[in-house]
Amino acid sequence: MPAAVLQVADYPGLLRVITWVMNGLLCRVHNAVLKSSEDGMASDVFWVTDLRGRKLSDAGADDVADRLEEFVSYCAPPNQGGEFTEYNCGDISISNLTHPQWTEVSVVANIFSPGLLFEMSSIFHGQGIVICEGLVRGGSESPIPPDMLAGLAAAAADGDGVPEPPPSSRVMRFWVKEGKSGSKLDYADVSALLYTLRVVLGDGGLPTRPPNRELNDLACPCSDTDDGAASSGGGNGGNVNAVRGTGTAKGRFTLA
Repeated sequence: MPAAVLQVADYPGLLRVITWVMNGLLCRVHNAVLKSSEDGMASDVFWVTDLRGRKLSDAGADDVADRLEEFVSYCAPPNQGGEFTEYNCGDISISNLTHPQWTEVSVVANIFSPGLLFEMSSIFHGQGIVICEGLVRGGSESPIPPDMLAGLAAAAADGDGVPEPPPSSRVMRFWVKEGKSGSKLDYADVSALLYTLRVVLGDGGLPTRPPNRELNDLACPCSDTDDGAASSGGGNGGNVNAVRGTGTAKGRFTLA
């Protein structure tokens, strides 16, 4: 059975990128051994076949190795000098620019989505994120009494802090921080949060865009303007502004 051997600088989401590529190339992983060293190198071995359990052809094996090398480097996060600033695409917005101490997370959702607020709070709790303040706006037919906004931070209490939601929708906006450090969310925090939000909103189970790239690219992953992606999907458009460095995921990729 062919074994795919990868030795590469480790980074958050590496396994997700690898399995995304293999899924797209219709490979089945039968066994795997995943290791990482103290110096930050990942040494992963995958024993693979096609979906029918057949050994890959020489050309197919070469293609898997080439695509793994391409996308593992392409999807690497920024270097240590990069930092997350903001992400806006479709129904999800995450920003470190709107408040001096907290990260702003906004979601526009169907007003008839039962349990969504519970799921949102569960996501934050599961990822160790603390909600400092929040507002849920369900439309002009059920406005929040102005006196109830007293005591909120300026960003939350401002009249434009939570915009009027589209028809049959509601806007959920939270100002959050990382639970242990008390700081704004960083690149890794936002990447994990974004994936989980997309799954909950029904948009992230098997993405057609390469994992991690939504925070590396200035182009919105919902748009069809990203030249580096394998395929394009529909969406509402948007933008990402992440101060980026060059990916450092160089390594050795073989399949024998």
